[in-house]
Amino acid sequence: MDVLPAYDPVLLPVPALVAGAVAACVLLVVAYRLGAWVGHRRRLRLAREGSRRALAGQVAEQWAPFADGFPGHPSDARFLGAPVDYVVFDGLSEGALREIVLVEVKSGRSSLSRGERQVRDAVHEGRVRFVELRVDAPRRSREG
Repeated sequence: MDVLPAYDPVLLPVPALVAGAVAACVLLVVAYRLGAWVGHRRRLRLAREGSRRALAGQVAEQWAPFADGFPGHPSDARFLGAPVDYVVFDGLSEGALREIVLVEVKSGRSSLSRGERQVRDAVHEGRVRFVELRVDAPRRSREG
């Protein structure tokens, strides 16, 4: 007749503890992956919203010369993009330049960047000048 092995009462709960630990690890991994997925979806949504706002701002920049309140005729405006959006030579298309205006287009709650504020301050303080730079055409060498 076979004799059943005696079970130690201390070792009896070990399989249940191992199973519980494995289940906890599985739950932690699933929760981590679910959190990562939810975080990824949130980051995608925020990126789309930011991209939409940036695109709206770019459209506003391109249409600004045709908006009410633009300082000058659209044909007098030259797009730069950075550090300011436009230089307007007001009246130049009519043959009589009245003034030169630097224009920064903003939409929504956006504010001037550090560089844009520096340009604004330089204009307000009169730190603006005109430079005529002459560049000579390259000359051919007489080798040979």
